[in-house]
Amino acid sequence: MKNPTPHLGVFDSGLGGLTILSKIVNNPLLVNHYKSITYFSDNEVMPYGNKDYDFILNRARSIQHFLKEIGCTKIICACHTASAALLKDTDYSCSNDEILNKFKNRREKKNIIDVITPTIKLLESYDEKLPIIVLGTPFTIDSQVYQNRIASIQSNVIINDSNKDYTFSGRNGLFISIPNLANEIEYQQEINLDAIKGVINESESEKIILILACTHYSIIKEKIVQKIIETFKSKDIIVLQIENEIVSLLVDETRFSPRFMPTSIDFLYTASTPPSEERIENLLKISSFYNSNPKSKIAKLYFVNYGTCHVSSLNMRLQKAPDIFTFSETLYDVI
Repeated sequence: MKNPTPHLGVFDSGLGGLTILSKIVNNPLLVNHYKSITYFSDNEVMPYGNKDYDFILNRARSIQHFLKEIGCTKIICACHTASAALLKDTDYSCSNDEILNKFKNRREKKNIIDVITPTIKLLESYDEKLPIIVLGTPFTIDSQVYQNRIASIQSNVIINDSNKDYTFSGRNGLFISIPNLANEIEYQQEINLDAIKGVINESESEKIILILACTHYSIIKEKIVQKIIETFKSKDIIVLQIENEIVSLLVDETRFSPRFMPTSIDFLYTASTPPSEERIENLLKISSFYNSNPKSKIAKLYFVNYGTCHVSSLNMRLQKAPDIFTFSETLYDVI
């Protein structure tokens, strides 16, 4: 039986997932492997972080079902909030000790990648046990998914008290919810990082591991790191690069296959108006050299130069997504 044509699906509540897609389209191995890429931005209801569990789970599963139906052979849930909802759904049926292995097996079988499991895997790879700060949306932090997974690889009790300043030492985690940040980044509003506060007690380490548990946050990584340095008086912040980890996961199972036809990228959005093309191009770190339809501006051709003799091309179309949420009451078992 002939293998299906490699088709990558990536989805997020908005533009944050482009931080992951950027690493993929700028990787010569991956951009030549995937003939088609579909990016699904559910920006009609963004941000996900202030929605309830059932709403987020229904949206995420509906999008996954849609991407599977259009032929995606690999799907990346490039949203920590949606990943938290999907993982929380899994957590109901197993203990902390069983979570990672059980979910890993199911995800490998269905060719779906979330952004939390690779983050924990990357965290576990650090031999030096350092204080951890996790920044995320209200839902991601309140779901306790990160807390449970970090606890599964640590011996210390995690302190998480919303009624007072967070305190942590050694390997304990500091979890900070930032209610409106994803929205501010999406729509390029004034950035407010006042929610980043806390106290580090009894920590001899001058290093801090920072987990940006929202793909939108990577867009303003430098501003966040500077705020962390000012708040916690630390000059050595290790930011876990989950984008690179996901690229590594994809590369491990990919064979190089040079092609001369451009990789097709369909950018789907659910809002009534499309996001800025210029913003998309900037986040993907690509530049157009040919517009095949100057009036509608829905298809552009791009060169991606990797600093070697290898150059690839992309053909991107920006279009309104079909209404796939009419069946949102049904929880499709695509995980």
